[in-house]
Amino acid sequence: MNSLLLAIAVALGTWLLFKSMRYIKGKTTGKLSQQAIPRIGTPGTITEGQIEALTKNHFTPSRDWSFEEAALILDATAYLRTVYLDTTGEDDPPITIQNQLLQFILQDEDLRNHVRQWGITHRQSLDREEAVPIPPDPSRERVARYIAETLSKTAGTPPLKNS
Repeated sequence: MNSLLLAIAVALGTWLLFKSMRYIKGKTTGKLSQQAIPRIGTPGTITEGQIEALTKNHFTPSRDWSFEEAALILDATAYLRTVYLDTTGEDDPPITIQNQLLQFILQDEDLRNHVRQWGITHRQSLDREEAVPIPPDPSRERVARYIAETLSKTAGTPPLKNS
């Protein structure tokens, strides 16, 4: 009887430890706040191609995501990388800066909608094998300013292209 209670106590303690470690890891890896980013589309409609593309871009996709959510993340990543390249001259932002930029875009409704519309046009152009540039507009300028602010706060990052 005592050994059964001891086994249950050890199992419960181990489960609580792993659960708390997972919670702490989620807090420190820079995951996006789901409360600030509304769900869009029909959950569970993510495609295999999107899962592969997200994985290549250092994301851990969930099968709960909708096609639209996955597309938005991929589009926002392409958008921020393009603006980052134009702003810094570097084509691959460090993952921490990329995550900050992604969170900045996705948590702002106007930027999110702008990037979503750009992404639809961008994906259609890829089907036609044409590139769709990001026009200089207030949304692009906001992202470029945020990149400059983020880089100025971060040591050891590439200098701005216009410096």
